[in-house]
Amino acid sequence: MPASVLTRMMPSSRTLAGLAAWCVLAGATTVAIAVIASQGAFYRGYVSEAGVVGQPYWIVYRIGILGLAAGLVLLAGAMRSTLRSAASLLLVSGLLAGASGSISCSEGCPLPPFQTPTIRDLFHGGTSVAGVALCALAVLLVAVFGPAGGLRRASRVATAPIVAAGLVNAYTLAFVGRGEMTGVVERALLVLMVAWCLAAAYALSRSGRDVSPAGSVI
Repeated sequence: MPASVLTRMMPSSRTLAGLAAWCVLAGATTVAIAVIASQGAFYRGYVSEAGVVGQPYWIVYRIGILGLAAGLVLLAGAMRSTLRSAASLLLVSGLLAGASGSISCSEGCPLPPFQTPTIRDLFHGGTSVAGVALCALAVLLVAVFGPAGGLRRASRVATAPIVAAGLVNAYTLAFVGRGEMTGVVERALLVLMVAWCLAAAYALSRSGRDVSPAGSVI
């Protein structure tokens, strides 16, 4: 089948953006319900601990993470003709989020250098950190190289707080370990990422453009 026919058969960027928004919103809400119901509003640990097998809402948590992963993949599709490099990062981020949600950490989600993790812990932690980092890098790329419009404006507004929270989160993981500060910063970073995904999906659904010269910038 010719590539032009396949392209015409693919959903439009606006359609994918709308689906991405619903998946991200539903996924984030589901994760929040699972986390708050099992951990409370304030917790001295990682969000991922709500997904450990045996926790009361671990299935709900994993469903929410898979919803977020689907939202990232759909957002990547919506962004494919706007900025291909950012779309590629979002696609990989979504796949990593799906991998993270499919394999949970052990009790307490131990991570080095303060604890002794298992292979599952390292896999879960590595995919989670890499997924968030790639999504944050996509935000930065859109802020710098994206075409003028709502998507770039939303990304420029989000860049500073996301980068700041990401750096603090990296510091707490490396030098503080599991605790109240790490838990608060992790939650703040995830809220910022979800907010950007929703803003980006809204901007893409409003733009009405399926082809943009900026798509070939990077």
